[in-house]
Amino acid sequence: MLAALIPFAIKAIGSILGGNSARKAGENAAEEEIRQSKEVARGIRRRAGEARGAATASFAASGVDVGSGSAADADRRIIFDSEYDVMNALLTGKVRARAARAAGKNAQTASYFDAAGSAYSGWLTAKDAKKGGS
Repeated sequence: MLAALIPFAIKAIGSILGGNSARKAGENAAEEEIRQSKEVARGIRRRAGEARGAATASFAASGVDVGSGSAADADRRIIFDSEYDVMNALLTGKVRARAARAAGKNAQTASYFDAAGSAYSGWLTAKDAKKGGS
């Protein structure tokens, strides 16, 4: 009877280990999504700084007072637009990270059900073998 359970036990253990690996992979993917979104945000801020510098230089070269009026409005608009883009990049990263974590957790949960099904099948097979061998 015990020998009949071994293949089912191996499958159940394999299912659990596979699910645990999938969950870890989901966590790793989530961390990577967060890292990438932060990198995108840094790039947006860097380009915004360059745009602000170019706009300020352009206004100054035209003889416009860069601390007031349309020059200041343009500067504020660049800051606002870039921070809006940063916020969207970070939010997108968080959403993707949450999805990656959920996928890993769902795979792990599915593996537990698969393991339980294997264990139950093994039990039924062993029970039937015992009935037939009695």
